[in-house]
Amino acid sequence: MSTDTPRGRQAGPCLRPPDPQTAKSDRAIRGGLWFSLHRWASLPLWILLFFVCVTGTLATVSHEITWLINPDVRASQGETAAHVGYDRIAGAVTDRWPQAAIHFIQESEPYLATRVSVSLPEGGHATVYVNPYSGEIQGLSRGVTFPDFMRALHGWLLVPWHNGRSWGYYLVGLLALPLLFSLVTALVVDKRFWRSFYRPYIRTRLTRRIFWSDLHRVIGTWSIWFVAVIGLTGGFYFVQGVLWDNNIAVLPPAPMIEREALPVVEGGAPEQVGIDTAVARARDAIPGLDLRWISLPESGYHHTEVYGQAGFPLQSDFSVAAFINPYTGELGGSRDVGDMTALMWLEGLTDPLHFGDFAGLISKLIWFIFGAVLSLMIFSGMLVWHKRTAPVKARAPRRAADAGLAAGTE
Repeated sequence: MSTDTPRGRQAGPCLRPPDPQTAKSDRAIRGGLWFSLHRWASLPLWILLFFVCVTGTLATVSHEITWLINPDVRASQGETAAHVGYDRIAGAVTDRWPQAAIHFIQESEPYLATRVSVSLPEGGHATVYVNPYSGEIQGLSRGVTFPDFMRALHGWLLVPWHNGRSWGYYLVGLLALPLLFSLVTALVVDKRFWRSFYRPYIRTRLTRRIFWSDLHRVIGTWSIWFVAVIGLTGGFYFVQGVLWDNNIAVLPPAPMIEREALPVVEGGAPEQVGIDTAVARARDAIPGLDLRWISLPESGYHHTEVYGQAGFPLQSDFSVAAFINPYTGELGGSRDVGDMTALMWLEGLTDPLHFGDFAGLISKLIWFIFGAVLSLMIFSGMLVWHKRTAPVKARAPRRAADAGLAAGTE
């Protein structure tokens, strides 16, 4: 018999066609491996990840929740809807509490009152809510406000900060890894995930495990973009913490007033320009400034710092800045969009994309809905895992008892 073989091939087992059963088994093994990785990717952290997602969802609309339950934070625009100016807002606070020290003034949505952070004469910090359209004080909140509490609970689990960022901050940031890994493994396991976009299929008449499994798959498909955004921005928060603790500043520090430039006044403190004058100078330096934050001088060497956004909605409240000399009203420095480095752009994108704070109430509600969906997806994943493993755990003692009985009869 001739042993010649076709040119380019070698005699041997490779000439035999592949066994369909073997190929199917190999695919099952690979699929089973990825499926196991997907199930176990964040198993030890599922409860913590669920908690962080729920608190983050509430933090997204924390100001709006406060608006619903506390009339003091509502800003009634009246007929003209014209801003009264920051000198009048600060004056209303100092008229009510003459010895109070104002630290900063914060603006947000048009339907929310202006927030003024103060130190009261009797001690302690408080937030004063002032209607920006009438200049009237509507209320005062002592201690931590609900939005600040939710942000702290979500961002670092209320773990105290000591000589740097708290370990809770890093723990929350590291949760981005299992979240993104679960996304990748899910896409590998379900290669036809796109079918859930136009034909979502949830079997409601079978077992609960099948129902939760189908629901997990469908809402996971519709949340792919959201999981990617939350995972990537959450990971960048971790990077920010590392940079911060290693004294690597993403944003340049605010300039200080030189000692030689300080005015000398005998028998009193030098007179300062008004806040409205500083704001007007900042708007001249940064065209299109959407003001979000005014930080008043902490000492004689500090400028009046005006922060906000300009020309691009996906920016943080501190993306652009102008530093105004409080004695002369002159511009001591500024940071505009054109001055931002790539790392500064990334930092500016992180907050708006993570919390949906870039298109007013509409984007916040979208992020709130998908945050609730993501929380439900994690919860359904926990239920699916529990319903898969609970029967196995229940049968394990019985198998052990049967094995012991069989060994005793031999």
